[in-house]
Amino acid sequence: MILILLSSYNGSAYLQDFLNSLMQQSKEDWILMVRDDGSSDNSLDLIISFFTLIPDKLLIIKSNKNLGVKESFNLLVQEALQYNSIEYIMFADQDDVWKHNKLEITLEKMKMLESLHKDTPLLVHTDLHVSRNNNTIIHPSLWKYERTDPYKNSLNYLLFQNTVTGCTMMLNRSLLTLIYPIPSEAIMHDWWIALIASSLGRIGIVADATIYYRQHENNTIGAKGYEKYHFIKKIMQIIMRKNEPYLLHLHDNRVQADILLQRHRGKLSSREIEMLENFINMPNLNFIQKRICILKYKCIRQNILQTLSLFVRA
Repeated sequence: MILILLSSYNGSAYLQDFLNSLMQQSKEDWILMVRDDGSSDNSLDLIISFFTLIPDKLLIIKSNKNLGVKESFNLLVQEALQYNSIEYIMFADQDDVWKHNKLEITLEKMKMLESLHKDTPLLVHTDLHVSRNNNTIIHPSLWKYERTDPYKNSLNYLLFQNTVTGCTMMLNRSLLTLIYPIPSEAIMHDWWIALIASSLGRIGIVADATIYYRQHENNTIGAKGYEKYHFIKKIMQIIMRKNEPYLLHLHDNRVQADILLQRHRGKLSSREIEMLENFINMPNLNFIQKRICILKYKCIRQNILQTLSLFVRA
């Protein structure tokens, strides 16, 4: 059984399309668990009404508080852990549209990984179509649109940049037990889950897009396309060595890494522990020590320009 977690919030303009796409899945062995994050519109009523004829497909976590998406998903994970019959967990965003085979091909990849890695915490995620509200495709691949390489998902890369989009994830139960509670210090719930999966388990990738990732003014994060001026801007920042904004940005990454180390030190390899300790402590190192740390543990960014920027300005 697959449990799909949805945190709804003022999503009445989008929910119908998402729910319709859920009902059209080729894989039917699923349940939707919803927590409404204090909507001021009729989001929850719309969801309940949609499932009137199939109430067994819906679980509602009662709450009227607005906690934000990260804590809302944390409460959904907490509740999901109570259902021992649930084998797999997926995360959903209210404004996306799922392709009809999303559940099927994600589960197929998960089963394949389980056959190779028994009793291992596993995460599977997919690509996304970047689209408009009417599902017109802006770009067929979010990974190419943002110039992200999902295969660079080892811990040294994920410390700097998340490559896993939450609404495409499937987790097995072994991983679910490790991610809870999602710490308040985590930058986002999907980044935290990716870090746990990378360091304590395995990450599987489905290269196909399984979602229409709809872009609109209410996106919590949204897709950020790579433009030519980004390259010029990065070069200028490297030349001028504008360090402060860059280092402030990395502060949150280090806090997140520190929580990972505190919580799971006993399960991490000695090299991972050393890498995390050096990454967390990097602001206290001198110029030479920082560069040695970057090279020794390959704590690098996704492309040459980003790595050069790190090496010059860290």
